[in-house]
Amino acid sequence: MLTGAGYELNGVTGEGIVDGSRPNGGPATAPTSAATGAYEKDAFAGNWSDTAYAICATA
Repeated sequence: MLTGAGYELNGVTGEGIVDGSRPNGGPATAPTSAATGAYEKDAFAGNWSDTAYAICATA
């Protein structure tokens, strides 16, 4: 069962925008993972990544 979630942008300091951070699951299904989406604010020539974190525990 998901108890918390977060994200990290790597290599895109000041130029990356997270536009979504959401768990899976729904009204009848407990969430078990998390996902994020991100984009560049301005054109950025470097390599960067978006990492999602899920904190889970046994019910």
